[in-house]
Amino acid sequence: MIRLSIAALIASACALLGVPRAHACSCVETPFEQLAAEADAIFEGRVASIEPAGEMHVRVRLDVVQTWREANAEHVEVRTASQSAACGVHFEVGRSYLVLAERADGEWTASLCGGTRAMEDADDERLSLGSGVIPVDIEDEETASTEQHPQTLPPRGGGCAGCAITSPAGSPIAPAIALVIAMWMRRRRIR
Repeated sequence: MIRLSIAALIASACALLGVPRAHACSCVETPFEQLAAEADAIFEGRVASIEPAGEMHVRVRLDVVQTWREANAEHVEVRTASQSAACGVHFEVGRSYLVLAERADGEWTASLCGGTRAMEDADDERLSLGSGVIPVDIEDEETASTEQHPQTLPPRGGGCAGCAITSPAGSPIAPAIALVIAMWMRRRRIR
C-alpha cells in the first residue's frame, strides 16, 4: 500500500509540474549583408571579462579592436543569453569576436541569430565590411562611461526572429509518464 501511495504521489507531481521541453535556438538563415544592415553596432572586440547578469544572461566586457558602426569607445559591454539554446553567444575570455549588436533597453545585446561570431570564422564578413576605425578614448574611462548617451535609432527587424522559448508547463509527456509509473507499480503489486 505504501508503494502505491508513493507511486501516486510521484505521478501527481509529474502531472502537476510537467516535464520541461528541450529548447534549441532556431535562426532564420539570413545573409550577412542583411544582418550587418540591421545591426545597430558592428565591431571587433576581444573579451576581457564575463559576468552573470541575472539568471538567464551574462554581461560581456569587450576591448574594441576596431569598429564599423556605433561602438566608438575602447570598451563595450554586451548582454547575451547565458545558454546557446536561448540564442546566447558563447563568448570566451581572451578570444576575439566580430560582434553585431542591437540596442535594447539602453544596453547592447547580441544573439546567435544576429550574426556575432568568432573572428577566426569571420574572414569573408570582415572583407565585406572593409576597413574599420580603431577607437581611441582620450577621456578617463569612468568619466567617459557616465557621459556617453546612446543614439536613438529606429527599431530594426530581423535578428533573432526565429528564437522562441515556450513555457515548460503543459507538456503532454508528464501525464503519460505518471500513468506508466502507476500501471507498473500496480502490476508489481498484483503479482
